[in-house]
Amino acid sequence: LTEWEAGDHVICERYDDYHESGKPYLDQLHFLVVPSEETRAQMMLRGDAEIMLWPGSTFEQEFEDSPDVRMELVPGVWNCRFFMNMSEPFNDDPGPDSPHPLLGDQDVRYAFTMAIDRHRIVNDILESDPLVTSSPWPVGWYAVDFDDYEFDQDEARQMLEDAGWVEGDDGVRVADGAAHAEDGHRAEIGLSTYSGFLDMELISLAIQEDLGDVGVDVNVSIEDFAVIFGSWGDNAPRKTGDFDTMMYDTSVGGVEPHATIRNTWHSSSIPSADNPGGDNYTRFNEAEADEHIEAAGATLDLDVRSDHYRQMAEIEREVRPIVYIFQYSEGNAYSNRLHGFVVSTWEWSTWDAKDWYLEDA
Repeated sequence: LTEWEAGDHVICERYDDYHESGKPYLDQLHFLVVPSEETRAQMMLRGDAEIMLWPGSTFEQEFEDSPDVRMELVPGVWNCRFFMNMSEPFNDDPGPDSPHPLLGDQDVRYAFTMAIDRHRIVNDILESDPLVTSSPWPVGWYAVDFDDYEFDQDEARQMLEDAGWVEGDDGVRVADGAAHAEDGHRAEIGLSTYSGFLDMELISLAIQEDLGDVGVDVNVSIEDFAVIFGSWGDNAPRKTGDFDTMMYDTSVGGVEPHATIRNTWHSSSIPSADNPGGDNYTRFNEAEADEHIEAAGATLDLDVRSDHYRQMAEIEREVRPIVYIFQYSEGNAYSNRLHGFVVSTWEWSTWDAKDWYLEDA
């Protein structure tokens, strides 16, 4: 690493004493920070860049039609997830004890799952390569396979009605005997996602429309990346628990998932002033799930570990703090001048950069 200008670029130079003789082939790698997806795509089409990381569906056809760019994809570990905060926001308590007025009710979370048309998102809105999934980890030795969520907006409306959320005068539901909300409380929530990735914005708008169809008013907020993924010290909403729902893509890591699984779902990983690094943003708090996570981390037997992860995932599916939208393919758009790379499910894009070389297409 020879140069780093925050928010603009990073330059890495060839290490002459690399353990493989003659490698790396390239003298430098330049990583450019370009927030606009359209600008990134046009740079690829003009030949001003060699790799575009994680291209969305917007320019897929243009890349396919271009003689200078190609897409290389494999099944990936990244999931697009709709996170529901089960605890009350904006009460100066990041813990799980006080339930969210709407999302604290499991029946409401089930209704949300049934109301969101995930197949429409993938097939009609993205028109891309993601695979619809309902599993928190659909690949790897620890993979679990669940039946797809049922999509039924009529049933979702009935579930909300039965949960004490009745249709209001303006079509937005209001509490009338709801488990955690005073009568008259509107079924109105925020949905935050990050900017600079058009797919996230399109998916957020689709969810807003789907939940609106069943009487839930969703206010979409497109936030700066640093806001969504900020730290406890930044007062980031997902850390402090001051949000309703969020949507972004994440994974459980690579071939060894335990640290991520523990930090995402174990009750001890709920963020707080004493535990600012916790990543349990939905405030999932299930003692039996904790036991399975701990048991999986206490053995080297992969079959035993996999079984504990599966049982933990079954509990999580029953509680349903997260709606799994789809599984991304892993890969990028590549210039036809770049050669020597291999796209991997398990590794970052630069894992084999030592083998890259350039030549005229």
